[in-house]
Amino acid sequence: MDLDELSLVVTGPLVKWYVKRHGGYLERVLKNAKVYMLPERFMARVFFASIITAVFSVPIGSYLTYTSVESIMGALSFTVRSIIILSIGLVLIALPFIVYAMMMALPKMQLSDLQYRVDSELPFFAAYLAMISQSGLSVTSAIERLANIRLLEAIGKIAREIVVKNKAIGMDPLTALTETALSTPSHLFQNLIMGYVTNVRTGGDILHYLEIRLNEIVNDTLDRIRRGAELLSTLMESYIGAGVILLIGLNVLYLAQAITPTGNSVSALQQAVSNNLLFGLLVIPAISVAFIYLGEVSIYRVPYTDIRPYIAVGLSSIVAMIALLMGYGTVFHGDLGYSINVGPVSLDFATYMAIVLVIAYTPAALYAERVIAERRSLEKAFSDFLRDFTELRKSGFTPEKIISTLADTRDYGALSKYLRDISKQIRYGIPIRVVLSEFMNKTRSYYARVFAWLLLESIEYGGATPETLESLASFSSLMIRINDDLIARLKPLRFVPYIGAMILTLTLVIMVFTVVNLSSVLLHIPQYYVNYVIGSFALTTVVDSFIMGLVAGKLGEGELSAGFKHAIAITAIVLMIYLASPLISRMFVI
Repeated sequence: MDLDELSLVVTGPLVKWYVKRHGGYLERVLKNAKVYMLPERFMARVFFASIITAVFSVPIGSYLTYTSVESIMGALSFTVRSIIILSIGLVLIALPFIVYAMMMALPKMQLSDLQYRVDSELPFFAAYLAMISQSGLSVTSAIERLANIRLLEAIGKIAREIVVKNKAIGMDPLTALTETALSTPSHLFQNLIMGYVTNVRTGGDILHYLEIRLNEIVNDTLDRIRRGAELLSTLMESYIGAGVILLIGLNVLYLAQAITPTGNSVSALQQAVSNNLLFGLLVIPAISVAFIYLGEVSIYRVPYTDIRPYIAVGLSSIVAMIALLMGYGTVFHGDLGYSINVGPVSLDFATYMAIVLVIAYTPAALYAERVIAERRSLEKAFSDFLRDFTELRKSGFTPEKIISTLADTRDYGALSKYLRDISKQIRYGIPIRVVLSEFMNKTRSYYARVFAWLLLESIEYGGATPETLESLASFSSLMIRINDDLIARLKPLRFVPYIGAMILTLTLVIMVFTVVNLSSVLLHIPQYYVNYVIGSFALTTVVDSFIMGLVAGKLGEGELSAGFKHAIAITAIVLMIYLASPLISRMFVI
């Protein structure tokens, strides 16, 4: 008995009850999301996972909630520890319902993701159909080829469904196209396929229709990018308001509560530190992650992520974590108020953390920047190569001769090393399909992969006619211009977090090193507790400033990996302001 059978046995009555009432709707959702599963099996998994989760999480959550409430009632005050335990307990109690809701929402999430990926791949798909039609092949033949290619993953999945309905079930090609298109969540894809089917059935000009639809899809992509850039601008403004300004206001509030205590002044300082750490290390990072996610889903992006920068960042994170844990435990003795003297400079843990973050992440940031620059250079160079390829083809050169000539006479920057290898292999007699396929496997640029694939298809199935190549060259140039337009529109946004981080740090310096120091003298607070307050508030400022750099990369350049250089730069600026805080504070002392 496998897990699905066990879940059906355990949850059989619940499954029958639910499917009887909502089976039709659930079946449509699963079908549109391309989840090939019966509603009964899906609901059995959902109910079984929820029950198993409840068996383990509810007792533990109830115990944690009871102990935390008992602690709060006994002390008649909230502490960071009691709040965290209470939150964990309540989350564990609600976890079965969360699991149920997430699993029920999973098909709709897959449906939305499929729509996004299909829309992202649609310009390349439409360009491929137009190019293939110019060579005299039908759209159904092109879709059969797409079914065996993993480059356009989402549309390839749809193409395989069409082929199965045509070859295995026996539907005629147009009916298979119509039925599959209507069950696809992308309206642009539906309009493209349904328009093609109508033109075939009525005897219309298919090539003209596909060219018109390609222009409309590319223009729609450009409009989406412009709307996305405007939305990212709004998100950046909202982030500064929700993150930076809110953190500044709460810092001022916590410090005001600390320096105007109603009872014990030391206890007031400790309470202010606890509130600041809770908000600065949990709430602000959570807000930042939410805005990074909104930036991810709000703008056009290619359905491919180069993971090399994130591997480097992961290694840097391990180094930084080891250095921070060792430093906090040995050098600073686990105390935020402890500081060491390095020459004329007094270093606390916040300063040490900023230095570690800058040193540890600099190699990863430089590597990520090199990878991004190389990828963008490769994409632009490949577009220029396609234009030159087209012009030489008009002069009567063979594709192999064109590649050899361009490799010897033109410098395409990041593409040149690949082009020389391609030319060398062609001279050795290796087929051009094998050579270009190897290039597609080597390169990490999605645009370069797709352009190489379209070039290969135009050579093998389009006869490398000048008209087909001209269409491909124009399309590649247009897509690169769209990408450049996006980067240019986002460029001003990347500087906003710098301003926010500097304002946040200056506010901290002025409040802590002037008001708190003066109040400590009046309230006779020991200097250790003043240092403890300064160290804790500086710690949250360093962490939040580093995360602001990631937001600057995502919302200002469209890539999270581009944010690490901004994170390092912002952290370095915050560090310099913090080290200069004694000088700055003297400027504001009355």
